[in-house]
Amino acid sequence: KPQGVMYGMGWHQSQEEGKTLVNYAPKKKGAKALAIYQELNSKLPEVAALYRDRLSCLFPGASMQLQSFADKDAVLSFGDALDGISPQRPFTNSLTATRQGFCNFQHQDNDKAPIAYGPWWAGKKTADDKWSFTPDADHGRIRGGEFMWGGFGIGVDFAKAHGLVEIFWRGKIDHHGTLHSVDDPGFTRFGTSIQITMKGVNAMRKVWNVEQLAQAGHDIHKLETASRITTAQNRIDKAKADEVSTITSVLSIYSMLSGG
Repeated sequence: KPQGVMYGMGWHQSQEEGKTLVNYAPKKKGAKALAIYQELNSKLPEVAALYRDRLSCLFPGASMQLQSFADKDAVLSFGDALDGISPQRPFTNSLTATRQGFCNFQHQDNDKAPIAYGPWWAGKKTADDKWSFTPDADHGRIRGGEFMWGGFGIGVDFAKAHGLVEIFWRGKIDHHGTLHSVDDPGFTRFGTSIQITMKGVNAMRKVWNVEQLAQAGHDIHKLETASRITTAQNRIDKAKADEVSTITSVLSIYSMLSGG
């Protein structure tokens, strides 16, 4: 059965009332989670550029095909904040990351474009509850977790690899999946993928077309459909406003109880 942890970053079809397209929300609430979310989103433009460059080096033809899909449909990059300040070239709308023994069934993805790509690596947990690259953090620290193409009977045996392992697959065509793994204490393997998802693109088509997004300069405030979109900054602003509201309510109650 599926295990481990998966994180999503970028843009996806909304399940929130009144919204059509939204940026992924943080998994947890609280000041610490919000700070991590804010820092992560500030770095996504650099991450998107890195993934674009790495795929181009690994498989130029697939990279060109993926970029063609993104440009044609004005697919908002997972690194685009939609703030008009630093608009990103269209790219994949979704970046996923997994760790801590993540595994799943053989499956095909519901993607718009057939190209999926991602690097995998091992990390070591640090004293401040983060993960880092260290000489002793390598795939041998994690037993199992092979990435398999079931239809072809082939896979990637990470335990026999070292450092960064880059994988390309046809997500909507190939049956693929990750096998169960066991981490050494304090270590884990990160698996990632970038994809243009069908639901994400369909949601974008409902709130803009290629010309409208370009004319707006990738600025949500210049889109007539802005109320149907939630950006990462919208989530950050709301979380901070909710925190202030909570503090104000608590102080008000305290004042009433103390007779102030």
